[in-house]
Amino acid sequence: MLSARSNAGCDCTAPGLTTASAADIAQAATELEITGLCGGKGQQPCSNVCVCAVAPATGKDLEQCQTAVEPDASASGWCYVSADRGKAPALKLLEACTLNQTNEIRFLGDAAPVAGEIAMLACSGKIPPATSVRAGLGEPCITDDEYFSGFTGYTVNESQLDDHSQVCSTGICLINHFQGRVSCPYGQAAGSGDCLVRGSNVPVAGAVQPQLVSRQATQAAICTCHCDGNGPGPYCTCPESMQCEHLIDDLQGGGSELAGSYCIPKGTQYSPKSDQTLCTEPNCGDAHPF
Repeated sequence: MLSARSNAGCDCTAPGLTTASAADIAQAATELEITGLCGGKGQQPCSNVCVCAVAPATGKDLEQCQTAVEPDASASGWCYVSADRGKAPALKLLEACTLNQTNEIRFLGDAAPVAGEIAMLACSGKIPPATSVRAGLGEPCITDDEYFSGFTGYTVNESQLDDHSQVCSTGICLINHFQGRVSCPYGQAAGSGDCLVRGSNVPVAGAVQPQLVSRQATQAAICTCHCDGNGPGPYCTCPESMQCEHLIDDLQGGGSELAGSYCIPKGTQYSPKSDQTLCTEPNCGDAHPF
């Protein structure tokens, strides 16, 4: 568990904190920049964010953290509270969780986040090379929008690009007249907890539209490449299974580098008259593919 806050008044020797590794600090800065919390226009540089490790609960403090409804005032640290433990106190602590949640993170004493602090959960261990985990041309992708619980999805009447995609080997994730969230094919009613933030158990806030059967993520949210445009390129050549389709207009007339055509699966060009049937479980696959 990492704590991120501005350098002002940040001290990793303060109670409840310890020094974070250089790798964890670098990864935290990257994630904060990706999610728009630093490094942008009018924001502090990510290098100004102080990252410390939060001390976990141990021994008696750990037992109280995981099971005690009213732990001792002196208890400190963080822990997972899990329904898997099967103990009545632990289950009591999870009463407010949705049906999709079977655990939560709990902070006690000095480990509790303070105002202005961002708590981040990090996984230790070597990260595989990006080339071994990135999706290839034509494979489904997911954008950074789906890291946010307040993002309720895309609308079918628009297309957009993530041209700095860390998911795609091509560097471009195309959302091509796609509806809803890639990570939640069947959508949700507001407050139901059926849709979760990418890679977590955090529920999405608000109603989310289901995907369209005719424009599922496997066809309309894919890794692509720039196959034609107004400038000199370079442009890619689409494989036989794909076609080069004009998708992005140069609305400002300034020779936008992103304007032009992109590779899409053959036969998946959008028409407002296309089938509008909504995905209903299980006809669009896994309910939580990411």
